Parts: sequence; structure tokens; C-alpha cells
Amino acid sequence: MIAAKLARFAAEKGLEKAPQAVFDQAKMGILDWFAAVLLAVKKDRASIDPLLKVVKQLGGKPSASIIGSSLKTSVTSAALVNGYSGHLLDYDETTPPVRSHLTSCILPAVLAFAEERKGSGRDVLEGYIVGYEVALRIGQAMTPGWMREGWHGTSLFGIFGAVAGCGRIARYTAGEIRNALGMACSMASGISRNFGTMTKPFHAGHAAKNAVLASLLAKEGFTASEQAVEGFLDTYSWSGKPKTEYLENPGEPWGLETPGTINPKLYPCCHGLATTIEYGILIREKYGISADGIREIRIYSAPKALSAMHSQNYMDNGEPLVWDYEGPPRQLLPGIPGTGKEAKFSKEYGFAAAFLYGGPRSEDFTDEAVRRSDVQELMQKVRVYHDCELDKISYQYPEGDWPYGERFVIEMKDGRVIREEQIFVLGAARRPLSMDRVEEKFRICASTSGLAPGRIERTIAMVEGLEGLEKISQLLRQFRLHRQE
Repeated sequence: MIAAKLARFAAEKGLEKAPQAVFDQAKMGILDWFAAVLLAVKKDRASIDPLLKVVKQLGGKPSASIIGSSLKTSVTSAALVNGYSGHLLDYDETTPPVRSHLTSCILPAVLAFAEERKGSGRDVLEGYIVGYEVALRIGQAMTPGWMREGWHGTSLFGIFGAVAGCGRIARYTAGEIRNALGMACSMASGISRNFGTMTKPFHAGHAAKNAVLASLLAKEGFTASEQAVEGFLDTYSWSGKPKTEYLENPGEPWGLETPGTINPKLYPCCHGLATTIEYGILIREKYGISADGIREIRIYSAPKALSAMHSQNYMDNGEPLVWDYEGPPRQLLPGIPGTGKEAKFSKEYGFAAAFLYGGPRSEDFTDEAVRRSDVQELMQKVRVYHDCELDKISYQYPEGDWPYGERFVIEMKDGRVIREEQIFVLGAARRPLSMDRVEEKFRICASTSGLAPGRIERTIAMVEGLEGLEKISQLLRQFRLHRQE
């Protein structure tokens, strides 16, 4: 039984022989996630306030911290709010092999569970690593049909990792973790039609909260089918049988051994825009051209880079995007956003904003920023195409390489034609980001949120030495910001 096998792994697998790369990449993911949460609390508090209001109404034992505030709440509500905040700006890491954002489901649950139990930094680190492995393996076992059918992998897979991590921290038996994993099969949810709204980040918070709830219920003797995971995989693997070989020997090797498994973002938007933004900046700087001189911008993308794009899962004739389409490139429906949240999933906006203003910041994903006249004018010149040749190239590489290939053709009014191409996303296995870049991101986000320089440097040091931290509350205390709640 798959659930029993994963449960034994979560309960019993030792990390003594795990390569140092596993711990290094885990710490990168943890620090990166804290950066995303802190910036979200500062820059989009209006989207967090409704959740905080409801959490206060629900009440509960105040045993776990809401990051970026002075509030404590119940362990389930803390997981919900922190998971939501971590994914709110779409600035949290991506897991290329399963095209998801696993940390925003796993870490909030693990932190809340550990804090309530007065757990250590080592507890959190182990829970996160074990949970990440379980979520990754579940995602890899699924066939690509889940994305084509409109599901959101972040919450679909992340809940399993969060359950495994909670069970590890609380020293649950394998039987208790197995039941919690079975419950997670009925709790996993999230649809891509909600991208570009407040509900997309809610998927992550909801998964974290449900993982905590399932874990608490399992401890009280709540049961689930021993074959629930098999049923889950069969249900969501539309395009073929699940690849259960990924579930045979979790931790052999560890997913986090591979560079780029955790892929931090440089921009607060969907990772499908990473190369679009990178080349919007590069083309302007390399060729010294202006927006006024451009006649047309054509972006040719592999479907993997289009799967989450606003309005761009459809051809120009309104038919759904066919992933295995053969033939010449096909133009897609325009993805001109109407709001800042929609802009996070628009290739037109990603290229235009980057070309005109450089690397987008959180301020560039507001309703006001979208309405800028120069951005609106340049977006109208962008055409996005599904290119089956880029599909073929991308399938030559493993998912961990993040082969979201894109070609750019810029036609100038003076007759010049500019061409650029990139196969691999920055930050993935073939173009990895260093911990130094993540520390820089954290310093910027934490400073913007109002954390004092001393706290910022203490936080970085605590994460780097997480296995030696006596109480995880020592780390969480650094994020208390005394604002009017």
C-alpha cells in the first residue's frame, strides 16, 4: 500500500546520511519563503485582512504565530494564514519537477505544529525535508493530465508533504501518518480557473490547514482507507497510469539532492513569466531599442510556460490549447490583464513591464501599474504563440531542468528583426541561483516589511544554523511586527 510505505518513510527515515546539499537547498527554500511572506504582509495587507478577520471570529487556543504580526492563533488558523500569505504575491519558490509551489503548503503546517509543541529548529528542518520528499514523489507519480484538466498542483501535492512533515515533528506512528495521508486524499483541491484571484493563494493555506487538521484527527484515531493514495492517483491521472515507481524508495535519492529542485523566484509573479521578464530586460539593454520603434513582439512558448497564463490556454479561434499539437506555431488569445493579480499570469504584461521598467517589483503588480498608458500601448504589440517545436525541445530534458523554452522575435519599424531564444529558466538545475541571491532577496523583502537590520541578519543566521536552534519560537519571534491588528 502506497500510504503505508510513505508513512513509514515519514516516521522512520533517518537523515544522518543525507547529503549536505539536501540541507542547504532546504534552508534556501525556508529563507526564500519567509521573504515572500514578509513582503506580502507589507504590500498586500488588504488581501490578508479578510482572512485575519475570519480567523479572529473562529477563535481557538493562541498557540501558533501569524508571521509579520504580533498575533497568535490556533495551529490550524496559523497554517492557513501563513500559507496564504506565502503564496499571495506569487513570490514563493517553485518546484520544477512537479510545476508547483510546495513550500507554501508544507512549511506553514510544519512551523505551526512545531511551535505549538515547543519544537526545535532541527524538528522543523526534518519535517520540511521529509514533507518535501513526499509531496515531490506524489507529484512525480501523477501523469500530466492533472494540469491539462485545470487542477492546481501546489495544493494537490503539497497537502501530502505537509501531513508527512507534521507527523514527523510530532513523532507520530506510521499508522497515524498513514491515516492522515488517507484523509489528505479527500482534502486535496485547487483549480487553475481561480488563478489571478485571492483564491489561488488560498489553495496553499487551505492545504496547510487541512494537513494540520488531518494530522490532529489521525492522532485521535480517525481512520482512512489504506488504499486511499492509490485511489487519489487513479482519479487525477487522466492521461495514463500513475508512475508509481517514483513512490518505491523515497529518499533514495532525495529530491533535494538535485540542484534547482527548489527554484526561488526573482520576481513576484507566476514562474511561467520568468524568461519573458528576463528577456524583456535583456532585449532592451542589449539592443538599445525603444518601445516607440517596435512594430510587433512575438513570443513563442512551449505549453509548459503557458499552462498557468491568464486567458492563454486557448487558441485564437477560442479552442482549448492542445498540448501535443503538431504543425506551425498557433497564436493564442490575448492575455491582457485587467488587474494586478491577473498581471502575474500575463506574458503581454510581463514583457511590457520588464522592457519599460526593468525587473518587476510588487509595485508593478497593482491595478494602477497595469493601467499605465505606456504599458497598455506596448502590451497591444505583443503576440503569444504555442510552438510545438519548443515542445519537442523541452521534452528532451528532465522536468528539473525547467525547460520552459521561449523564442522572441521583435520586428522594428525601421525593418530590423531581433531574435533571441532561451530554453532554461533562471534558477533551475542548469542555471541555478545561489544562497547569496536568496539572502539578498530576503534582506530586501524584510527591510521593506519593517524589520530592523539586526533582526534581518539574526534571521539569516538562524536559518543557516537551523539544526542547532533550541526552539523554533526563537526564529518566529524575529518576525513579530507590532502594527494595529
